[in-house]
Amino acid sequence: MKYESVEKQEWNREPDTAALERAGVLADSDAEREYKMLVERGSVLSIINLAHIFEYRIPQDDGPDFASAEMWYRKAVDTGSAVATFYFGCFYFRRKNYGAAWGELNIGLERGYPPSIVRLAYLSINGIGCQRDQARARILLRQASKRGNLWAKRGLAMMDYNIGENIYVKIGGAITFIFARIQFFIEKKTLSD
Repeated sequence: MKYESVEKQEWNREPDTAALERAGVLADSDAEREYKMLVERGSVLSIINLAHIFEYRIPQDDGPDFASAEMWYRKAVDTGSAVATFYFGCFYFRRKNYGAAWGELNIGLERGYPPSIVRLAYLSINGIGCQRDQARARILLRQASKRGNLWAKRGLAMMDYNIGENIYVKIGGAITFIFARIQFFIEKKTLSD
């Protein structure tokens, strides 16, 4: 059985992917209207896109509306979206609300979403919103790495190389890093073909 990413699973649950793609190339005001119609039809990714529009709205269009962005991100997470946990956690991270960021990213951890898990590891490594915890970061990176996340593989390799307890761990980290880079370039090439 072929592995299907969480993103692909959520995409496959969308009621109208063609309309979602069309809305993605519209100007924000037109896209907002289209996304709201898709939300009424059950589109979770439209909810995430609406949150993004409100968070990054340009000053000529009244500028960002963080309260509306937060409301839409919350709605997306509440629908069960694993993908939304990452975006909502990053939203709070950018607002320097690290406790809320931790909360949303932990929901992503519970839902098994690798990007949320990797972001939690980053926060743990750097002691952002928590005590620095290399051991927890390693566990998180290992979890995301087992799900195929290249950033997790890279992060785990760098930890092994930089803070490995012996030369064998350091060499293993360097080798893992090289293989992760090769895999990254292969996947990048596959996507561009």
